[in-house]
Amino acid sequence: MEENTKSDKRNWTNIFKIFIPYALTVGIFQLLMLKILGLDWSKGNELTFNSFQDFWMSFATFLGTFIIIWIYVKYVDKRSFKSLGFKSKNLLKDILLGIVFGFAIIFIGYEILIYSKELLFINYNQSVSDILFSFCFFIFVAINEELLVRGYFLQNLEASLNKFWALIISSLIFSLLHIFNNDINFLSLTNLFLAGLFIGLAYSVTRNLWLSIALHFSWNFFQGTIFGFNVSGRDSFSIIQTTYNQPDIWNGGSFGFEGSVLCIILQVIGIITLYFILRKRETERAKI
Repeated sequence: MEENTKSDKRNWTNIFKIFIPYALTVGIFQLLMLKILGLDWSKGNELTFNSFQDFWMSFATFLGTFIIIWIYVKYVDKRSFKSLGFKSKNLLKDILLGIVFGFAIIFIGYEILIYSKELLFINYNQSVSDILFSFCFFIFVAINEELLVRGYFLQNLEASLNKFWALIISSLIFSLLHIFNNDINFLSLTNLFLAGLFIGLAYSVTRNLWLSIALHFSWNFFQGTIFGFNVSGRDSFSIIQTTYNQPDIWNGGSFGFEGSVLCIILQVIGIITLYFILRKRETERAKI
């Protein structure tokens, strides 16, 4: 049963209370890391990172995220950090399920685009260090965003609204958090909204963040590091290198797979499939 005491102060207004402190705290940690790495912060979106720098920047973001959310959970929500959704029950099953779902959708999308010649294979890029740094980078990205959006935003929304509207609003917030990404448009925002529903559903049914984190990580890692798509408009190291004759609504162009109609179709299928798998699992568990 989810932790809930009389002192629990969760409320949708807490989202507004945390937003500016979160941005300032994470921003300070990121600026410090840029300084340590010897990078010029004034370049803004023109600043590019290699895999090593990506890893350390995501680690700095994680530190800022962890600190500010811990403070707000303890002193504003007045509950334990574990109540965000860090349960040990079904831990390995949830992680495996999330990884399988993320891989399956990206793999199917990649194969369809390759065979339809919407994507063209170029070469393989092999670098053990880049793979490891990229692996860790996407782990931190998944933890950071899930702590904030599903761990804090969604749970506070659920305290004031029904689960359906809480999920919808948190997914909308998740998509808008990417509004300044390169090459963002209405189609990619729609995909990010669906991704919010997809990942948020994982938490809403299981009441556990591990499945959400695993799904988020798997989606990004296989999309970017393995199959060579840009991830939400962001180019980074990838093992498989691809290109396209021209950007369109099927290959997603420079935004990546998340800018495509195909991604919408596969996400809708994924959401429906995951829902029935989780509902069946929860129903069988209730009978025991």
